[in-house]
Amino acid sequence: MTFLSWLAAPLAMAMAATAQPDVITLPEALAHTLENNFDVALERINVDSAQADIQIAFSEFDPSMEAFLGSRANRSPAASAFSDPEINEADGMTGSLGVSGKTQFGASYKLGLETGLSNTNSSFQSIDPAYETALVLELSQPLLKNAGRDTNTWRLRTGLAGKAIAEGRLRAMLLDAASRTIEAYWELVFARENLKTQNELLEWSRQFEGMVRQKVEAGALARIETIQAQASTAAAEEQAVGAKSELDRRADILLQLMNPAMDSRLWSEPILPGPMPAAPPADSPKRDYMALALANSPELEAARKEVENARVSLGYYENQKLPSLDVVATMRLNGLRGDARPVVDVQTGETRISQLDGSASDSLSDSLSGKYYDYTVGLRLTWPFGGRGDEGRHAKSMRQLQTSVIRLQELEKRVAMEARNARREVVNADERFQAASVARALAEEKLDAEMKKFVAGASTLFNTLQYRQELATQRGRELRAIADCHISRARLDRALGETLQANGLTLDSAVLKR
Repeated sequence: MTFLSWLAAPLAMAMAATAQPDVITLPEALAHTLENNFDVALERINVDSAQADIQIAFSEFDPSMEAFLGSRANRSPAASAFSDPEINEADGMTGSLGVSGKTQFGASYKLGLETGLSNTNSSFQSIDPAYETALVLELSQPLLKNAGRDTNTWRLRTGLAGKAIAEGRLRAMLLDAASRTIEAYWELVFARENLKTQNELLEWSRQFEGMVRQKVEAGALARIETIQAQASTAAAEEQAVGAKSELDRRADILLQLMNPAMDSRLWSEPILPGPMPAAPPADSPKRDYMALALANSPELEAARKEVENARVSLGYYENQKLPSLDVVATMRLNGLRGDARPVVDVQTGETRISQLDGSASDSLSDSLSGKYYDYTVGLRLTWPFGGRGDEGRHAKSMRQLQTSVIRLQELEKRVAMEARNARREVVNADERFQAASVARALAEEKLDAEMKKFVAGASTLFNTLQYRQELATQRGRELRAIADCHISRARLDRALGETLQANGLTLDSAVLKR
């Protein structure tokens, strides 16, 4: 058994005998963060809001039904010498039922049924009451302004792109939150291991101080050496207190990121992370990191959708500069029936009976037969003078597109550079670990040899304390290098947009889960 293992044995037994709180794993910490993060929750609301915008855009093409029922009455003086009586009176009811809407190609339509019932006091009216029926079809198709599917679906297309932008921002926010949690977790692991290292140094210093006192009492060392040993112990205590303070600070940072419920045990119990691995994770195979970052970055995905959105809007406002030229058409299929009554021909004196005797259903049958109709087909041109409003909106949309393209180009370079730097950090961290591991192993050998020499009286107290401090320093550097290896890989995963996959999470479970 080496002197190091002999001195560390009491500390290990004391730690084993102490009850420890439950260990929180990295997946558990990530689950808390992704579920409870306020910014993520707000961004999820933005995704839902974008989905509502799509629904609103679709509603533009929803047909609508219109119904009307009313009564009418008219009393007017007779304008004809042949009128009987001299005051014309008419009353009745009118009603309509129709469906109207707009297609994605810009055509507006209305299809309806109009009916009416009229009564009159005119002795020359051959049917009374009369039943009027008409089937009406109205169409309007733009040829220039507001023509075409692209123009009429621009709100829908921008809504779909807006949802993709919101989802990209949500994914970016989740990646950021997960990456920060991973870094905070490994910083907490390092802080805990560093505290253990400082506690081991403190325990060693106390035991070594006892050994020095024994040698002083035996006359093997001068009494002044006790003061130097005490000073070393006091310095170790100070370092242990600082390490404990840093551990508490790192625990609070992770707790803030996880944001558990107020009744969670995490608020009352110490957050205890898992142990530090003896070595960093294995390096991933060589890949084109910049190409992966450009392909997977959620920020770039959102920026590309913003450019697409700007192009769609620009196309719409270009169309709005055109004059309105619409094909309009109206078709009416008419029907008229009623209760026929004899009417005297004022010229011949003969009594005549109308052939339109029938019921309301007969009037509807006449409409459906298509025997009686009228239609109108034409072109309607509207050309506003000036058009400064449309010109201004088009110019503003053009500037928005230019701004979006510039932002996309700048973001592409930044994403590529972040991937480049993140990969370099991974390589540097691995190299630092290799060097720190060798330095720590050599420091252990040097201290073990120096302890043997000190016990034999062939070394000084100063050298022994210096070598023990050097071992603690090298062990801290090795732990720091291991933690940096994990942190640098987390940053590389973030730069490549692979944080979720690297930690066993999917887009559905992390991004869209409610």
